[in-house]
Amino acid sequence: MTMRTKIRTPKRFLRPAVPWGPRVLFRDAIRESGFLYSNPSANHWTGRAIGRVAFAGHWSVLQPAGCSALCALWLCSAAYLMNAEPIQFQSPTHHALLLELYTSEGCSSCPPAEAWLARLKSDPRLWRDFVPVAFHVDYWDDLGWRDPFGAADHSERQRAYAAEWKSRSVYTPGFVLDGKEWRGWFNRDQLAPASNPPAGKLTASSDDGKKWLLRFEPAVQDASTLDFHAALLGFDLSNDVKAGENRGRQLHHDFVVLTLAEASSKRSGDSFQAELSLIPASRILSKRLAVAGWVKRHGDLQPLQAVGGWLPPANQ
Repeated sequence: MTMRTKIRTPKRFLRPAVPWGPRVLFRDAIRESGFLYSNPSANHWTGRAIGRVAFAGHWSVLQPAGCSALCALWLCSAAYLMNAEPIQFQSPTHHALLLELYTSEGCSSCPPAEAWLARLKSDPRLWRDFVPVAFHVDYWDDLGWRDPFGAADHSERQRAYAAEWKSRSVYTPGFVLDGKEWRGWFNRDQLAPASNPPAGKLTASSDDGKKWLLRFEPAVQDASTLDFHAALLGFDLSNDVKAGENRGRQLHHDFVVLTLAEASSKRSGDSFQAELSLIPASRILSKRLAVAGWVKRHGDLQPLQAVGGWLPPANQ
């Protein structure tokens, strides 16, 4: 059943913030203490006095009686920080499409739309020609089942689109393609190819997967103020629904917006940039994570450029 109605209340997910620090300082401090030396060919650190520290997945320290607590703390901190990897995603110069799905676990019409969206994970054009995101809304929550991924700000975002289109209602499943209502999914239409005119280059970079720098070099300069948006996306998520229209079903989700951030740009020469934090408030189990980013003129709903990519395991 497709539902048209109004909105309500926020919440956020995933794991807590991970502190970031200068890994080189930890490395040099430990190296100078005489406890560790680097063995690049083996891709691990080896301790003359402490033993071997593995560099994959987890670290274990064999601490002899003479090793101080401070050295142990150095080791643990260095190991934790060095697991993170610097990340950079870069858009093409042509315009990449931003595809938004508005969905809910309380809507029985939504699972087919989410299954269609999930197939885009294996599309070779993913992140290059289009960037998909799935916003779970909360306006179905009063009808028997509360969507754990739903948030009021997602619903408000959809309402802003509806107001732009002079529509007095919102509905699920609802697709938005580059800021415009897209009903092609109902006919199982394929996404149109990305547009050829150059849009500019959008880059998203991070040292820890939490704090991000977004930088946009537009193909055509203008005096507009730009707004940057970034979303942390969850994949291979599932949930057993115990009430509402989907009662008794196990639902599967991909491209789920777990946290959303936005910031106004600062100009730097011919480019624009902004810093955003993608730090979720709580933790859920997601087998895979990605980040999506887009930029638009202030007050405009149509994105100028979009970028996205998979987070490496060390940053999840």
